[in-house]
Formats: sequence, structure tokens, C-alpha cells
Amino acid sequence: MWGGFTKPNEFTIPSVLNACVSLLELQFGKMVHGAAIKCGLETDVFVETSIVDLYAKCGVTDEAFRELKQMPVSNVVSWTAMLNGFVQNGDPRSAVQMFGEMRNKGVEINNYTVTSVLTACANPTMAKEAIQIHSWIYKTGFYQDPVVQTSFINMYSKIGEVALSELVFAEAENLQHLSLWSNMISVLAQNSDSDKVIHLFQRIFQEGLKPDKFCCSSVLAVVDSLDLGRQIHSYTIKSGLISNVNVSSSLFGMYSKCGCIEESYILFKLIEDKDNVSWASMVAGLVEHGYSDRAVELFTEMPMEEMIPDKMTLTAILNACSSLQILKSGKEIHGFILRHGVGELRIANGAIVNMYTKCGDLVSARSFFDRIPLKGKFSCSSMISHWHPSACTLYKNGITIEASTGSSLVTMYSKCGSIDDCCKAFKEILAPDLVSWTAMIVSYAQNGKGADALQVYELMRNSGIKPDSVTFVGVLSAYSHAGLVEEGYFFLNSMMEDYGIESGYRHYACMVDLLSRSGRLTEAERFISEMPIKPDALVWGTLLAACKLHDDVELGKLA
Repeated sequence: MWGGFTKPNEFTIPSVLNACVSLLELQFGKMVHGAAIKCGLETDVFVETSIVDLYAKCGVTDEAFRELKQMPVSNVVSWTAMLNGFVQNGDPRSAVQMFGEMRNKGVEINNYTVTSVLTACANPTMAKEAIQIHSWIYKTGFYQDPVVQTSFINMYSKIGEVALSELVFAEAENLQHLSLWSNMISVLAQNSDSDKVIHLFQRIFQEGLKPDKFCCSSVLAVVDSLDLGRQIHSYTIKSGLISNVNVSSSLFGMYSKCGCIEESYILFKLIEDKDNVSWASMVAGLVEHGYSDRAVELFTEMPMEEMIPDKMTLTAILNACSSLQILKSGKEIHGFILRHGVGELRIANGAIVNMYTKCGDLVSARSFFDRIPLKGKFSCSSMISHWHPSACTLYKNGITIEASTGSSLVTMYSKCGSIDDCCKAFKEILAPDLVSWTAMIVSYAQNGKGADALQVYELMRNSGIKPDSVTFVGVLSAYSHAGLVEEGYFFLNSMMEDYGIESGYRHYACMVDLLSRSGRLTEAERFISEMPIKPDALVWGTLLAACKLHDDVELGKLA
């Protein structure tokens, strides 16, 4: 069209812009925006709304807001598009502020606006705003809309208030809306409340409704009764839901959980479009019930189905190799993990260490263990259980040891709480490297000896070795134990300025712990809200533990 066939109009431009939004084609969308201006359509309310929607959904919220402000006549659709853009780009506070501005300016608010702002409030940091908006919605008559109530159920579950989700469901007047049932069942299933899930599932039939694929998948996830599970299986066949991959996957998962691995395997084979969840569940189920050989056979079929194993599948199959003690297959799977780059994400690290130790290849186990930046309890316990006797022999004989061996010894003794043995093992290392120094710093910090950890850090720097991100976790933890708040702030900034290392979740969690230990809980909460990355469970959990220690109930609710 733009090449000269015919001139686009006020209907063409929004259609193409909507396509750009669906594909997140920002550059092409900008070209269409330019075409709208050339055609004199930039003042059309529908065109302008589509332009706002494009920039908002593609994450260019500043440009979207500028376009909104320039509109001579804006409507609920354009304002809601802007609000929804903030939601999709992980900026809930701006979305709520936009909602407040709509109310102040008297802009019309519809159901879609309400559900969008409730989605924004589905975040533990937005609990206060969620309650306030609930009150406004209740007063303005939107509350009894089933779609709005469904959003309420989801919102309260996301902020940890499942009881309020149940209250919203109990107050619903239009129970013929199936999404209310499916969402409430899903919330209860995620909280493992099997009795309430089954009770609601039975009530659906009493209301004359037919459970959909979401209801069936959720209830099967918590059913541990073979009799009830078979009844639901029968219903899915009669209703045609058995063909849905999520339903069928939940079904064979139920049979596996109830110990009926053969029935589970038959169902798995009948699924036409198996996804990664299906494969992972089946492989894990076979391993769990002692069919490791069949799990390995099934795993070899995945490439023929053009499926790339995920974390759960890889962990399960490594456990199968451990059980069968087939080192060759275990090494092949380890190679697969490295080739596909998932090794960088610390996928199945513990399972890899365990596989090597169970298969008797302690050299490979130790070599891989030494390269793990953040060692979990599973990998450490695997090393200790198979390597502890030889480690003790090395230590007792006073043999000078290599850095990789010494680092593992230091970490092992630290996990066992023996800091004196950590020091002795470290002194036996011929030429300590970065991993060795970091292991010693982390050991002191984890055992509450912050001042000693900082001394080791200074010795490391004087020896000419530059710290890495793991070292900084240890040092920040040491500052926390020593109660040195200002020094912690300085050190966090020094990471990027002096060493070019970006702060991660563990560094921010250490700072929250440092502020919390010093009783500066409000400052810790402000620090979290100003983090450049979205805080995770580790960061919030650190604050929550501090709230318990300091009896701060209100901040604890937020955390």
C-alpha cells in the first residue's frame, strides 16, 4: 500500500500498529507512525491510541507518555494502553500513579482499566495500594464483575493473601463464570490445599458447570487418591479434554505420584504434542520409582522429537546415571549441558557432582566442584561423603596441596563449622589462587568472623590477586557481621567503579542483611525499592528474617 497501491487511512494504520505490538516490531512501528504523520492522521483518536499502545507495549514508556499528553482528545482506551504498558514493563508504581491521574482528571474507567491496575498490584511491594484500590472498586460498582473478581483472586494470591482470594470468591454473585472457579482452584492448588481444591471441583458440577482444562490440570496436580484420579481421567475422556497437553501431562503425573508408573507411561505415549514439561515429568517419574534404565532410554528419544531437555529433565537423568553407575552416559550428558550453554546457569551442578562421585570418578567430581562459583549443600555433601576420608588423610599428614584441592578442603571444613581446620587447610596450599582466597573469606564470613574475613581480603589484595563477584559476596557478608554499614555502601559502589563487576542478587541481599542487622529496617526497605534490578525471594526473605528478629510486624507483612 505504502508503495503506491493506495493511501492508508484511519483504519489501516491502527491495524498495522496492532500487528507491530503483537510482534514487538518497534522499528517498523516507528515507520508506520511516520506514515500516519505524512498522511495527516496523527490527530485521529484511534490512530493516536494505537501509537501510544505501540510505544507502551514495546517498553518505550517515555515516548508513549509524550504521545498521550499531545493527544487533543484522549479516551479510556489510550489511557488504559499507557497504564497497561507500565504493567507489562514491570513498573507497577507508575501504573498505579497513572490510574490515580485518570481518576483525578475524570477520565472514564472501564473494566479493562480496572483489571490492568489490579495486575499491577499483584506484587508483594504493592500490598498497601492493592487494599486502597479494592476499596475504590467496591464503591464504584466494578466489584461484582466476574472478570474483575477473577483479577482480585489472582492479585491477592500473588501478594500472599490467599484468604482474601477466598473471600472475594465467596462474595461472588455470578458463579456461572467458569474463570472464577478455575482461578480459585489454581490458587488453592499452588498452595497445596488439596481438600479445598477437591471440594471446589465437586461444587462446579453441582452448579451445573463443566470444568475446563485449567480446572482439571490444577486439581490433578494435588490429587493423591487413585480412585478420584481415575474418575477425573474418565471425565477428561468424555469431555474431550484428554487431548489437551496440559491435562494429559497432569494425568500421567497423577498416576506417577500414586505409584502407577505403567499407566503413567501409557498416557505419556498417547500424547501427540509433548512439551518439555511432559518429558521432564515422565523422566523424573521413572527415576523416582526405580526405573532408571527406562528413563535413560526415554531420554535418548528426545532428540528425535526435536526436544531440548530442561533443568528438571537433566537433573533427573543425571540421577538415573548415578543410580545405574553408568559413567559414560553421565559424561555425555555433562557434555550436552556444556555445549548448550546451560552450564553457565548452574544447571544441575549438584547432580553432576553426585553423578561423578557415585560413578567413582572422584577426579572429575573434584575438578567440576572446584569450578562451581556458588556451591550448594547437595554438591558439598556429595563431595564430603565420598572424599572426606582422603581429605582427612591429606590434612593429618601435613602434605602441601594444590590450590584446587585446598579450596575444596577449606569449603568442606567451613560447611562443617570447623573454622580452625579451614585455616590450617588454607596454610597448606602451596600457591593460593583467587578461588582459595575467596573460599577463606567466605568461610570466615559465614562463621560470623567478619573482621577476620576483611583481614584476609586485604592480604589477598596485597598479594596482587583481583577479587571477583563471589569474593565480593564474602566481603559484603563480612561487613554485615562486623556491622560496618557505610563501609558496605562504599564497597558495593567500588565493585563497579574499581573492578567493573555488576552487583547481583546476593550482593544486594548482603546489603539488606547489613542494614537489617544494624536495626535500619526502613532504610533496608528503601534500599530494596531503589534496586536497579527487580528484587527476588532471597532479597525479600533477608528483610523478612530481620523483621522477625526486630518484631517489625508491618514491614514483615510487606516483605
